[in-house]
Amino acid sequence: MAQGERTSAEVAPANADNNTSWDELDKADETPIDNPEDTPERDNSQVETDDKGDWSDFDAPTEKDELGDKGPQYELIEPLPMEELPPGESPIPDELTSQEIGQVVGNRESAIKPDLKRLHNAVKAYEASVFDGKALSIADRALIARFGGEKFIKEQLELTLAQRYNEGQVVNAYYANRGHISQREMWALTYWARQDGNKSVAVYAKERMEHYNNEKVRAIDIAVAQLRADGRFDPDYLTLDEADLVMDYKQSDLEFEACGRIYGERRTHTLAYLANHDRGEVKGSPAVQRDVDLAIRYLCEKRNCSPSELGEYYRELAEHIYHPNTKDFAETEAFVNGLIKQISQAEIDKAADSLGPDGKNYTAMIRALEHTFKKLFKLEKVGIKVIIDMSDDDKDGTLGFFSPTNKVLQINAKYIEKCMRRDYSKYSEEYIQTKVIGEIADTVAHELLHAYQEEYGKLNSDERSEMYVINGFDYVSPERGHTRYRDQTMERESFSIGSKIGNMVVGSYLNKKGGRR
Repeated sequence: MAQGERTSAEVAPANADNNTSWDELDKADETPIDNPEDTPERDNSQVETDDKGDWSDFDAPTEKDELGDKGPQYELIEPLPMEELPPGESPIPDELTSQEIGQVVGNRESAIKPDLKRLHNAVKAYEASVFDGKALSIADRALIARFGGEKFIKEQLELTLAQRYNEGQVVNAYYANRGHISQREMWALTYWARQDGNKSVAVYAKERMEHYNNEKVRAIDIAVAQLRADGRFDPDYLTLDEADLVMDYKQSDLEFEACGRIYGERRTHTLAYLANHDRGEVKGSPAVQRDVDLAIRYLCEKRNCSPSELGEYYRELAEHIYHPNTKDFAETEAFVNGLIKQISQAEIDKAADSLGPDGKNYTAMIRALEHTFKKLFKLEKVGIKVIIDMSDDDKDGTLGFFSPTNKVLQINAKYIEKCMRRDYSKYSEEYIQTKVIGEIADTVAHELLHAYQEEYGKLNSDERSEMYVINGFDYVSPERGHTRYRDQTMERESFSIGSKIGNMVVGSYLNKKGGRR
């Protein structure tokens, strides 16, 4: 049962002298933010960029890596070519590569399931339909319907496009071309704007340009690029213009803030490396190793400790994640019990009551529990889609899973029933039904806690957050040993809350029926 799976087993501002009127952009941006498909048909008018590098692709070493040119470019000298595939082509393959599988399930290849492949293919077909005029086949429509309809697939396509494009280049192109960019770029820009407080595209682009034209931000970015190239920050290595800019700030402050920005980008790699769980090796290119070294410098200064002391702290943290002792198990139970205390009995009763007289309205119970746990874990605005699969097809032992990349949580309700009826065939119907109810409730709580762990790890910087980040990066799959798998922090917590919630819902169901377990 991998994290995300329950089985039965990451500006270029334009030149500040550009006279584009933001009022004009506001006028051009009349498309409601929720309707990017209504933007002008300009998908084949490609915007030129100078391709200075995509900040999101540090893992891929290039011949320019050692020059440290990954930082943003600030002057719009000429039109920028926005790299895009020919019409009709999609970067989403029919079959996922190992690397892409890792992106889908957070480097946990064993957790990839057919439903994620189907979701990928549904998004690909929808993209071709929207941008290239290709008709959706009956099979495509069935796939889209399977995942809850066009609205959700559209959201997934927006997310895909936002991940595909470099935000700085798109914002720059939007500014330089008075709002005229391709439809795909507009969808990506719309997605970023929505994520930043549901702003209009024009307002969002204006704010981003103003941010990156801020001199201090530019100075820090210059320091970041140089640190990546040389592992140090020295004004003597800058051009005269760059030196004039950065000398307004203290060198040590710039270096610290630049290392801090690198740490923010490489936090997962850095913490996993410090935890030494993967034999002290950084997963990635030499550029990633350099970034991790710089991030460690930032952490050492922030915590006022040496690298060895830092490493010792994270190695001890890893022990609690992967080799829990009695105290760790007790802390897990206290954490889980603290969460459960925040759930009222009325909410548990509501979930049980929603099962109906025959106890088989699983969809209603799942939705009730979904509401309870999204509120408890503060996941209401995260955009997680809970899919209830009501087919009893063989799911290869998968009772449910959570995909952090797609923010999809699936509960295989009918398959759970099938498994319980098989495993408890010699017992009474009432007993079997309670096992089905308990297992479905268990799976909902289990997977939604995984969603909470993922979000908490991204948004916080305390010990619990760092444990989630390390555990998520170096996840122990069931294939590496069932006991090790169940004992790691993420699964230890999820198994605990799942079984407790399952028992609570079953208890409420039986009390109403007047039956006995």
